[in-house]
Amino acid sequence: MTFRAALPAVWCVAAAAGAQAAAPPVPTFTRDVAPVLRAHCTVCHHDGGPAPFGLAGYAEARPWARAIRQATASRTMPPWKPAPGHGGPFAGERRLTDAEIALIGRWVEQGAAEGDPADPDPSPVRPSGGWRLGPPDLVLALPEPYELAAGGGDRYRNFVLPVPPAATRYVRAFDFRPRGRAIHHARLLIDPARSARRLDRRDPAPGYDDGLDDDARFPDGHLLAWAPGRVPAFEPEDLAWRLDPGVDLVLQLHLPASDAPARVAPEVGLYFADAPATGAPAAVLLGDKTIDIPAGAARHVVEDAWRLPVDVEVLSVYPHAHRLGRDLQGFATLPDGSRRWLVRIDDWDFDWQEEYRLLEPLPLPAGTTLGMRYVYDNSAANRSNPNHPPRRVRYGRRSTDEMAELVVKVRTRTAADRERLARALTRKANAVDLAGAEKRARDAPRDFRAHHEIGIYLLETGRAAEAAERFRRVLRLRPGFAPAHYNLGIIAGGAGRLDAAAARFEAALARDPAHVAALTNHGIVLHALGRPEEAAGRYRAAIAIEPDRAETHNNLAVALLALGRAAEAVAAAEQAARLTGWADAQVIGTLAAARAAAGAPTPSSGAR
Repeated sequence: MTFRAALPAVWCVAAAAGAQAAAPPVPTFTRDVAPVLRAHCTVCHHDGGPAPFGLAGYAEARPWARAIRQATASRTMPPWKPAPGHGGPFAGERRLTDAEIALIGRWVEQGAAEGDPADPDPSPVRPSGGWRLGPPDLVLALPEPYELAAGGGDRYRNFVLPVPPAATRYVRAFDFRPRGRAIHHARLLIDPARSARRLDRRDPAPGYDDGLDDDARFPDGHLLAWAPGRVPAFEPEDLAWRLDPGVDLVLQLHLPASDAPARVAPEVGLYFADAPATGAPAAVLLGDKTIDIPAGAARHVVEDAWRLPVDVEVLSVYPHAHRLGRDLQGFATLPDGSRRWLVRIDDWDFDWQEEYRLLEPLPLPAGTTLGMRYVYDNSAANRSNPNHPPRRVRYGRRSTDEMAELVVKVRTRTAADRERLARALTRKANAVDLAGAEKRARDAPRDFRAHHEIGIYLLETGRAAEAAERFRRVLRLRPGFAPAHYNLGIIAGGAGRLDAAAARFEAALARDPAHVAALTNHGIVLHALGRPEEAAGRYRAAIAIEPDRAETHNNLAVALLALGRAAEAVAAAEQAARLTGWADAQVIGTLAAARAAAGAPTPSSGAR
């Protein structure tokens, strides 16, 4: 009996001792917490980053220990919006595991100890200089800082980044250093025509306001954007984007209203591929530009869908809305009716948006329907609502307007498939843009700019007669609107009515003497009418305003040849060749003709 009674006591003591032996050690910052913060948090929380404080070292993190525990336990931080199981897996996921959250909680509860500073830290170390992919091959900065004044509303500002002359290069990745917290998000565009320089010169301050007419666009299929928390990544070598000599990059910045002045001086880092790209992605854009959300509407739904004409592989998804967005869904419905999630965000936050790259491409067959369903909350209960009380909100680029976009980056199997996809996407984009402009014109019948946009979309889709009537309507509303005269000139020229085209270009230039496209096209028409001397004058006027358009120099060379001024023609054609990197066949042909007329030897192919 004594033996039996003693067994439980001995077992209990042994069990207790075992439990004490298995108790985890007290967590320390250097050994346990720092690796978690380095892996998931210091992308923003570093010196000069978008977060208000750093977390790279114990001295920085210790004052925020309780806030870190609360933010991670609630999963407010680190911000990672895609819902688990609804798309992905995505590269660079910042979602903490339950074990990591519990570890941070124990560290705080047990004193937030520093630990031994000599403890090894296996987590990635942020490269020196703040570049997360290592030192870039090329760093571009604003020619001079922009001083953001305090107060006012959101600013959207564009800045030209001249690219140093070099051979054609292919860019695999870009990184962005905001160097402060004044920038909400940024986009990087390419401007082969250098049209942004003209707009920049018109504004005495660095850069120019967004919304003005320039030719800057994303490289084909690439979405070059930055927002706080975005982690840069290398594109596959075969999908790098082309950067030709003589082009500019344009940096578009969203600068929210600030209580204090701020100096804006970001930097862009480019990483080049070792070989030319052999392919290119395509960007499928779902969206709606007819958004009209009534005041007080708590669940306003915006949807779009589009059927893929070819087989694709999905590489990434980028959902976009403004401050009323709540539940954003992107999905693919296969031809057999089954559904595959692309992304779902149940608690959209305008301040945390990014391109989500799939770890493995998602193949989708032709006939798959890509779809989006976004829910917006325009009620007083939405803490993100910028309007108190709520007001009607329509489509627009300002953060107080709304947008609904889902960009799906894909790769096609063949170049022919990509061309077919591109043509179909152009038709879709025109339809979306036309619907948006028509909605604006219905809401405000005297909005001449909306009618002008309708005319442009009609013209781009081959409906010239309808476009001409729309442009004439614009002129009834705003007789001095030069772009409408210009576009009527384009329509007349395309129909072979050269005198009418010349008259329209002259009308455009009477209102806007610096309208470079009108100057150039007027020159083309004048030359066709047998007036090359006047044509050359128009080209010279265009070059004085925009000296970097190769086609204008080439046109001038052609006019000078017609006038028998071969030496001048050679000079103009050589300038055109320099601007195109000596790679444009038409320009090289003009140069050869000019040199022959001047009695100069024609160099062999590739000679300068």
